[in-house]
Amino acid sequence: MSTPAGDISKEQIERVVREVLARLMPAAAGEHVASETKPKTPSDTVSIAGQVITVAALDGRLTGKSKLQVNAKAVITPAARDLLKAAGVTVVRGTAGAAASAALNVVIGRAQSRADAATLVAALRSQKLNLEQVAQTGLVDSVGALAIEAARGGKLAVLVTEATSAALCLANRRAGVRAALVDGQSDVNELAGTLGANFLIVSLRGASAYQLGRAIAAVATWPGERGCPKLLAALDKS
Repeated sequence: MSTPAGDISKEQIERVVREVLARLMPAAAGEHVASETKPKTPSDTVSIAGQVITVAALDGRLTGKSKLQVNAKAVITPAARDLLKAAGVTVVRGTAGAAASAALNVVIGRAQSRADAATLVAALRSQKLNLEQVAQTGLVDSVGALAIEAARGGKLAVLVTEATSAALCLANRRAGVRAALVDGQSDVNELAGTLGANFLIVSLRGASAYQLGRAIAAVATWPGERGCPKLLAALDKS
């Protein structure tokens, strides 16, 4: 049937729709591919852009999260730091994926400890860290062996002991060693970012192996600069 001049038939409408869809589909496909290849933030990580991280910026965003990813030079307010610490959330500075490339191998030893370190070793393995163990000996020898590994660079020494004060004193007498005590509430930003700790001393009394494992893993995978050596170099120039 003929169509009056000026009217549009159903066939013409359908043809126009098909042509429009044919032109749009490649663009839509390209957008779909782009969305699939965009880097994704891990499910346990919340990422916040901006130079100042406040309590308001964190409100409602920490549930089920263990890491907060921020810009390398972002400032975190004291109240926000307290909130993150209470929530057990570790701050990761820099771009996503940097942690894996910055990871240190972990060398673990045990001395003067009645607690079995096997649970801590299992917790560290669950964090996908490269893990080495040294033979159990006396406190002085264990600190000495681990200090050598730490001072060489590229490794994070961990000593499980109940003689934490003595171990800390012994370790920090060694050249190239920056030892620190670690518990489940330790501030990873201070340990790695400010101190640049490369020798961690832990006791399995008072803190769970899971908590300690998370703290140690956060130091080992710290993506930013490890602070103390850079700070000392700056002081030498002043």
